[in-house]
Amino acid sequence: MGMLISNSDLRKGSDMTVRAIEIKQGEARLFLTALPPSTIDAIAAVDVYRQEQPANKRGYQRHLNSQHVSAVAAYVAREHVPDRPLFPTAVLVSSRKQLHFEPDRQVPGEGTLSLPEGGELFIVDGQHRLAGVKSAVESDGRNAQTAWNTPLPVVVMDNCSKVVEVEQFVTINDRQKRTPTDLALQLYSDLADKVPGFHSVMVETGELWKVRGVKVAQTLAYREGQPWCGRLVSPNERSKGDRFLRMTSFIQSLRPALSPPNYELLVDSLDNELDGLADCLGAYWNALADMFPEAFEKPREYVLQKTPGMFPLHRLFPLMFHRASRKGKPSRETFRMVLGPLAALEQGAYFWHRQNADGAVQYGSQRGFRLLYERLAELLGHYE
Repeated sequence: MGMLISNSDLRKGSDMTVRAIEIKQGEARLFLTALPPSTIDAIAAVDVYRQEQPANKRGYQRHLNSQHVSAVAAYVAREHVPDRPLFPTAVLVSSRKQLHFEPDRQVPGEGTLSLPEGGELFIVDGQHRLAGVKSAVESDGRNAQTAWNTPLPVVVMDNCSKVVEVEQFVTINDRQKRTPTDLALQLYSDLADKVPGFHSVMVETGELWKVRGVKVAQTLAYREGQPWCGRLVSPNERSKGDRFLRMTSFIQSLRPALSPPNYELLVDSLDNELDGLADCLGAYWNALADMFPEAFEKPREYVLQKTPGMFPLHRLFPLMFHRASRKGKPSRETFRMVLGPLAALEQGAYFWHRQNADGAVQYGSQRGFRLLYERLAELLGHYE
């Protein structure tokens, strides 16, 4: 199986044709073929996630990670290894329109596949491999030009919607590679809104808290009047100024509050589940800001709004919510009342300072989060 058209023909504006194997999985149709990185680069695009775009226009790919690209480029440049570069895993590409496939009469399953130019093909998995080879070519590596024109295995999804592309991207990058990212979490939320049955899958796998977490985090990231506005870094954004905490950490810290049975108990008294819960969390953190104002005025100098403070305090939130409810509606004022015993923390706000080795900074691990939670719970446990 090999290419039947040269790269020079690509510049003439005609579709290219390649030998391919047709694979049917239910109603889906896939094609297995082989294309060099130079050809994939010429005919396929990367649909990058950009927060500023409307929700229905956003892509799903990360921005390129320069370290990953450099690692691939270095691998390509290893001239002393005779069987390199070797890329045995397939690049996954999607066509958002139905492709023309001319089957062979004599070889069942094989045939000639027409691939269009003009932005109809999108790279779902493999962008770092391709960018790494391209980077090596631009650096004039001796092996790079060979790699740039050496065929890679390619799987093409035919007549595929962007929603299916997103599903596959999340499956590959979160569930298979086990590399949870803020972007993958955002895509979970998008899929839950768009894909019939996806919500049920999240329930069955115990991951619905991720969908809830994205919605709560997005609300707090942009809602004025509470301490998380302007502090959370959205997917594919870079940390800058007071916007320093990645949404991944914030969402993961909310897991105890957004999972059964706490979540059901929390929202039982709220009119609007997630929006109401975001309001209560904002009030909770406003109460903490009243108690430790220095930590919120200079958030980078303190760890209260970083993982050592966030994980224990979010674990405490369900208990504080119910105590505040007994004093009326959970609000900034009632949260401040039930959080009052935290004023007994030695050194006050300095307990949360990042240079205080005897303070919260020493609890900067999952085990530490649990120990600080227990310490804070003990302080709060004597208060009714």
